[in-house]
Amino acid sequence: LVHLCELLAVWNRTSNLTGHSTPVAIASGLCADAIALASVLPQTTGLVDLGAGAGFPGIPLAILNPEVRVYLVEARARRHQYSSCRRYSLVTRSSRISSKVQVAA
Repeated sequence: LVHLCELLAVWNRTSNLTGHSTPVAIASGLCADAIALASVLPQTTGLVDLGAGAGFPGIPLAILNPEVRVYLVEARARRHQYSSCRRYSLVTRSSRISSKVQVAA
């Protein structure tokens, strides 16, 4: 999760993915929320993060629960690109994340 916060801070400088600009702010805001959510989620084999944005809470949930398939759905292409890149560099081998950009008709 520390690596995720560091990477998001770097990407955020050019892509404006979140209002949190430092790794500490990302950890205390976005990651803390994902950790709190993970502690109350019922056992499941999959979940969907609609409007995944910068990948929160989906990517942290996948890292914390590698047995759960997480689907990230994002309408904005730049955020989808970030999430796609992060899923390859951050998530453990047993975690499974799928992402999709939603195309408006």
